[in-house]
Amino acid sequence: ILEALGRAHYMSGDHARAAETFTALLEVDPSSGYGHFALGQSLKRLGRLREARVHLKLAVALEPGSVLFRGALGRLPAE
Repeated sequence: ILEALGRAHYMSGDHARAAETFTALLEVDPSSGYGHFALGQSLKRLGRLREARVHLKLAVALEPGSVLFRGALGRLPAE
């Protein structure tokens, strides 16, 4: 349910609430690759690039075969 709620917040443009919801998802399941990806994307939209990078790297580490996760990480501006 948290994933669906987070997606709804993200798609409605409420990135702060999306980030809160995906953080709650990761408290329940810290090994959720999608949770880290979605939190990273939400943080990116909020301009919190350093934090976004951490979660996108975790998403890639958890699911190294994901083209979606790798692409999102690759699109972040250089540090």
